[in-house]
Amino acid sequence: MRNNSNDLSYERKADLLRHIHYENAELQGLDVGKTYQVFGLVFRDNVPWYYLDADSSGYPTPYPFHYFKPTELAIPSNWRMVVRQLDIYRFETSILPEFWAEDSSVYERVLDDDPDAIEKFKALMDD
Repeated sequence: MRNNSNDLSYERKADLLRHIHYENAELQGLDVGKTYQVFGLVFRDNVPWYYLDADSSGYPTPYPFHYFKPTELAIPSNWRMVVRQLDIYRFETSILPEFWAEDSSVYERVLDDDPDAIEKFKALMDD
């Protein structure tokens, strides 16, 4: 894993900078060479972002795929694909654990410190 956009190929850096709008985009809290568990995927403009709990905060945060090399490509059987229309022309596709796919507000509720939502994510991370 890389943690600075200067370490990326020209093509990957150009693609990344369409989503992160500043040069030398550095991701804090990620360790080069460390393996991270993925808790969900979201595709923004067809670019995958991995939900990771990199800082052990108790809830996943999206990180662009540009910095990672997948080590396992299997998707858990209890994950579901969700397609959400953002506006008349744009869609966002996610592959998420079933409880998250069925309740689109659960992530926002975790950020708002909802105990029930936090418990669901803790169970996911302990799994």
